[in-house]
Amino acid sequence: MTHNYEKTSHYWNDKFEKMETYNPKACLVEEQLESALIWMSEQGGTVLDFGCGNGHMLLRCLEKGASRTIGVDVSYHA
Repeated sequence: MTHNYEKTSHYWNDKFEKMETYNPKACLVEEQLESALIWMSEQGGTVLDFGCGNGHMLLRCLEKGASRTIGVDVSYHA
């Protein structure tokens, strides 16, 4: 099966191109997400995130103890 991600990629590139920068050490607004990141990271392993966007959650995982993070996103601006 072949997928054409051109429209999807264009949409997300547009969104991320306009996004402001953020402080990677700042907690996420959603407490449940922040708690989930702690749970995923506390063992010190690798966290893989498909659709990672700007990588904020991956950077939070590093802050919480993950030894390595890998992010994949269709947007090159992300």
